[in-house]
Amino acid sequence: MKKILLLIICSLLISCGKNETTAQNTGPSNALPSAEVATPTHYYSMKDGYSYGYERAVSDTDAHSGVVASPLLMFRYSGIKDGIYQVYIKDDSIGVITAFQCANPCEFIKVISVARGGASPQIEHLKFTPGTIAWSVLSDAFSGKLDQVIVKTKGKDNKIWITEDGNLLQSEL
Repeated sequence: MKKILLLIICSLLISCGKNETTAQNTGPSNALPSAEVATPTHYYSMKDGYSYGYERAVSDTDAHSGVVASPLLMFRYSGIKDGIYQVYIKDDSIGVITAFQCANPCEFIKVISVARGGASPQIEHLKFTPGTIAWSVLSDAFSGKLDQVIVKTKGKDNKIWITEDGNLLQSEL
């Protein structure tokens, strides 16, 4: 079951990159010239506190079913530890936290999925492929576009890190 969940999460992140389109002036010739489309300064679509929402493309199956937009995948940025950047996504509905980590420059992403209930974490490695959501999130982290998650514990600010053995470490900033 956990292996299936991990495969589903990985396939969503690898196969469903954000659809990007450019504006084109298709109006009448007397229309005002359109402004040039700027290169995005970040890849996330929205920010909510320490969570960043990334869009995945609507699959053909969903489109045929009338779905016009997919829910955002909400990531958080753990920070940098020993030259490794880490972001994670938490799905409370199934009790899984999945962390993605890589050094910069990155060739392969280490994916650590931890299920609630003390099960052994699942570890996979994915190619760092431009256009995928995993690429977009880590690129934002590499370029300093994400704020590190801060958790208050006993009145002190702490950063968090998900380890390969499935533990959630907290340490003072």
